[in-house]
Amino acid sequence: MFVLDIAMLTEKEIVNKLNEWLLINDYNIIQLIYPGGQATYSIKIEDQDKKYNIIYPDLITIKDSKIIIGEVKPLFSIEDYNKLLKLHKSSSSKITIINLIKRIINSEKTDFEIIFWLIHSSTLNRQYSKYPFNQLILENGKFNIY
Repeated sequence: MFVLDIAMLTEKEIVNKLNEWLLINDYNIIQLIYPGGQATYSIKIEDQDKKYNIIYPDLITIKDSKIIIGEVKPLFSIEDYNKLLKLHKSSSSKITIINLIKRIINSEKTDFEIIFWLIHSSTLNRQYSKYPFNQLILENGKFNIY
C-alpha cells in the first residue's frame, strides 16, 4: 500500500486542493495563481524607505467582509513569509487592497478586514503563526488555520 506524504505534494496539487476548499467554504475567489501562471491583479505598495514595490499575490479571495491575500508553496517559504510581512507593514497596502477589491466587485464598501494567509503543507514552522497573519496548512488532506 502506498501512503502519500502530504509534504510531497506539489504546489499545483496544493493549489487544486485550496481551490476546492475555498469553493466548498463559500469564498469568492478573485485570483488563484497556478505555478508558472500569470497574475491578473497586483498590489503596488510603498515601503518604509518610500520605495514602491509591486506584489503579485497567489491568492486574493473574499468572504463576507474579509479580504484574504495569500501565498502558496508546497512547504513553508521564508520568501513568501517576508512578502506577506512587507504587505502587512506597508502603510499604503490597506487602501490599495480595498480600492482594488472595490473595482473588481463594483462596490463602494470600505469596511473590509484584510487577512494574510501563508498556505503550505508543512507543520514545521507553526511558530511563525504568532506574527500578524495566519497559516493555512494542509494536514492529512484537509486545511487547518493557525
